[in-house]
Amino acid sequence: MDLYLDTTSHVHYEVWAKPGLWQTVDDEANPNYMKDFYPVSHGTIQGKGLCTPTSTKTCDFATIPIRDFQKVAMLAANIKRLAVYVTLDSDDLIVKDHPGDGSE
Repeated sequence: MDLYLDTTSHVHYEVWAKPGLWQTVDDEANPNYMKDFYPVSHGTIQGKGLCTPTSTKTCDFATIPIRDFQKVAMLAANIKRLAVYVTLDSDDLIVKDHPGDGSE
């Protein structure tokens, strides 16, 4: 799995998976979207830095090696879809506002 991180620091990650669609829930009246997700990978990766549209270099992605993932038994269980989400934890990660889009 490759991730674009515009920092060059080390970032802790977790990758979670769930059979089916992420929004599939047992109880529509009280949905728990996190139920049934299980961890498939975790660790630390180093970001490759900022890539801008005017940059002459190509954007580099931080890679989570396949060996860092647990096996997911999809064929034996006849699973046709797998929902995945990634969490990132670092003080260097920021959210940027873009003027004119209504955010503060």
